[in-house]
Amino acid sequence: MSRIVARTVGRKGTCDVVLRDGSVSRCHAEVVCLPEGRIHVADRATGSGTFVRRGDEWHPIRQALLDPGDVLRFGACTITAGELGALCVRADAEPDEGHSSQDDASAEDGSRE
Repeated sequence: MSRIVARTVGRKGTCDVVLRDGSVSRCHAEVVCLPEGRIHVADRATGSGTFVRRGDEWHPIRQALLDPGDVLRFGACTITAGELGALCVRADAEPDEGHSSQDDASAEDGSRE
């Protein structure tokens, strides 16, 4: 990965990762893919929150730098750090900063486990 790429996660159709679940805010979180391959996630002050599971425990976060085995929960929907990493790799391959399509793996039912 050679550049910083920011993507949005939420219920709204214009988000990069769309999670169609009422527990997810319209624009729930921002994911920043860093050049060294790390992923930073920031909750956008949502009512249902963003959580990271490390080991067997869920931890509420406002922002966090993810580890490879982490699982994120946006409202009631979960997604792995690996799935977000794949989004970052695809985004880095795009020729320009703009994007017109949503994440191919967006969850229709809101479940990502």
